[in-house]
Amino acid sequence: MCSRYYIDDDTLDEVFDLLAGRKSSGLNWTTRDVHPGETAPIIMKRNAGTWLAEMKWGFPQYSGKGLFINARAETALQKKTFSESVLRRRCVIPAQHFFKHIYDAISNAIGPQKLFLCAEKNG
Repeated sequence: MCSRYYIDDDTLDEVFDLLAGRKSSGLNWTTRDVHPGETAPIIMKRNAGTWLAEMKWGFPQYSGKGLFINARAETALQKKTFSESVLRRRCVIPAQHFFKHIYDAISNAIGPQKLFLCAEKNG
């Protein structure tokens, strides 16, 4: 399960170019790792237009502790937590790659393992 993603300058520049700078003011547009619970840039439809905005990553758990950050595509429509959002509140997350941190019990090292990468640009 991917629990982080990375936003790089090239991805943000490409999004700005595609949307001609249409964004809400005061947003945090920086190259960084994005963790669950943090706000990050998204692309959304609003009033028949496409806009850049920020949203917090995750759905609150019913217990009030922690966040749901992933849903199975094959069951998301049947789950109360995700169904309304899947049908009516979709967005695009501009990311260079998604990854999870792995723990090596031998060396006690923690590091990223990239799971989904964007295609490389050819000049």
